[in-house]
Amino acid sequence: MAPEKRVGGESPLRKSANSTKKSKVTHKKGDPRPTFSAPGDVVTFYVTEDGEEQKFVIHREYVCHYSPVLKAAFNSNFIEGQTGEYRLDDITHGTFNLLVQWLYHQKVDLAHLKSGFNEKNDLAILTEEKLNLFQLWVLADKFSIPGLQNCVVDHIREGANLNDRDFLFPVKAYDYVYNNTAPDSPLRRLVVMLTGAYLDKGDIKSNADNFPRQMLTDLLLFTVEKAGDIDVGQSEIEDGCYVPLENK
Repeated sequence: MAPEKRVGGESPLRKSANSTKKSKVTHKKGDPRPTFSAPGDVVTFYVTEDGEEQKFVIHREYVCHYSPVLKAAFNSNFIEGQTGEYRLDDITHGTFNLLVQWLYHQKVDLAHLKSGFNEKNDLAILTEEKLNLFQLWVLADKFSIPGLQNCVVDHIREGANLNDRDFLFPVKAYDYVYNNTAPDSPLRRLVVMLTGAYLDKGDIKSNADNFPRQMLTDLLLFTVEKAGDIDVGQSEIEDGCYVPLENK
């Protein structure tokens, strides 16, 4: 069962998580965008998902403008530079399509963030899009596109902040994030913060087997950090820690 988001009373932690403030940086201020100066100069990406290969043709100017990693690859003596082709086999077609959208428009189109979307009727779409966002962040990290990473963070937060939704993250997302990011990854921090903010103790207990072991440690550290200033009084200790005496 996927972890559920609880929509209870607003604690300071929840208010912080529900902030609608967008990220500070999605692209460099004053950074000129590509101008189609060479409309015929394109590169080709081949994305293989479950054995099925899909071809994406993108203007070289856009790819090289936003990604220094891809710019170096396509201007090198390696196979990418010689052929103008790049192959990926660890993401979905949908994830790469989001990358293409962002390269051209600096935004991505997501059905589950649109008005009128019903997650109960379209759970498969919701699950796919949320998983694609995590893959997109990792892909943007690989290609050194911080503006896209911040765009993804905005959309993950926006999805979590929709209070009529029961669904926080697909179970697969937790393993994916922890298998594809470093211990100090901002994406790990985001997942831990939102999970700690939105899931109650019942959710955590019932889904403990679905969380990577390191994530449980990170959740504990996050909780300790947030609760560090709480004064545990005698009444709390008596109510929660004493063993009841038998009545004789």
